[in-house]
Amino acid sequence: MSEFNNRTLSLGSEGLSVNKVENIYYSKHYKAISIISSTIILFFGLIGNLSVSIILTFAKNMQSSTNCYLVSVAVADILVLLSTIVPFLYNINQDINISLLPSWGCSLIIYLQYLSVNSSALTITSFSFERWVAICYPMKAHTMCTISRAVKIVIGIWIFNLIYNSSWIYLTGIVKKGPLNGSYKSVCTFRFERRKYMNIYMFDFMLFYCIPLLLTTFLYCAIIRTLVKRPMSGTTSGRDPRKHMNHSKMQVVKMLMAVVILFAMLWLPYRALMVYNSFASKSYLDLWFLLFARIMVFINSAINPILYNALSGKFRKAFKKFFLYGVKR
Repeated sequence: MSEFNNRTLSLGSEGLSVNKVENIYYSKHYKAISIISSTIILFFGLIGNLSVSIILTFAKNMQSSTNCYLVSVAVADILVLLSTIVPFLYNINQDINISLLPSWGCSLIIYLQYLSVNSSALTITSFSFERWVAICYPMKAHTMCTISRAVKIVIGIWIFNLIYNSSWIYLTGIVKKGPLNGSYKSVCTFRFERRKYMNIYMFDFMLFYCIPLLLTTFLYCAIIRTLVKRPMSGTTSGRDPRKHMNHSKMQVVKMLMAVVILFAMLWLPYRALMVYNSFASKSYLDLWFLLFARIMVFINSAINPILYNALSGKFRKAFKKFFLYGVKR
C-alpha cells in the first residue's frame, strides 16, 4: 500500500487544482468521489466484518474450523479498512505532498497495511487447503480439520506476519522533500531510494499473491473434480444423504471460491501497478487510476460479509438472528 503514500510533484494535472506554485491539491470532483465512496465502504465494511467476527466467534452453531479462518479474514479486513481509508480521508483535504503524521505514525500505518493484507492472503490459502483435505481426504479430516488446529494455524499466520512485516517500520517514515520555493515538505514515503525496494516488492508479490492464487486454483480444481466424481446412492426414504451432503459442501466451496476470486480480481490493479512501477524508469502515478486501485482494495475488504449472506443460507439465518436478537450461545 505504500505506493498510495508516495506522491511527488511530477504528478499530472488530471484530478488536480493548483492553488500556489508550491502547493498541489486534489480537485473538488476528486475529493467528492473519494470521500463519498470511501465513507460508504468504510461504514458497511466495518459493520459487516464486525458482525462476522462476533457471530462466528460466539454463536455456538456457527463454530467450525473453516469459520475460524473466516474470523481471521474479517479481522484482517477491519484492519485494512482502518489503516487505509481513515488516513486517506484525513489526507484528502491536504496538500498532496504533505503528511501531517509523525514519523512513527507514518511507519505504523504502512506496517499495519502490509500486516493485514498479507495475513489475509495466507489465511485464504489456509482455508482453501483445509477444504481440500476435508473433501478430498475425508478420513484425515477428523484429525486435520479441527477447530483447535485452525486456531493454531491462524495464530501462527499472524505471528509470522507480525515479525515478517516489521521491516516496514524501519524502511518507511517522514522524509523532507525539497527545497521548493525555499521550503521543505514532510512526505510519508520510503527512507531510501525506491529502486532498493524492488526485491522486497517482488518477493511479496510472489509470496502473498501469485503463489496463493496458483495454489488455491489447484486446490479448488481438485475439490470440484472430487465432488463431481463422487458416487451417489439412493435410499429407501427417497432422499439421498450423500447428495445432500455434497450439495452442502459445494455451497461452502462456492462461497470460499468467490472470496478467493474476488481477492485476486480486486487486488489486481494495485498489484499490477506495483509490478509496473518496480521496473519502469518513470513511475505511473495517474491520480484517477490510483483512486480506482485504492477503491478496489477497499471493496475487497468490505465485500466478504455480503458474499457470505448471498451464497450461504446458514449465514443469512445467523446474520438475521444476530441483528434481531443478538448472539445466543
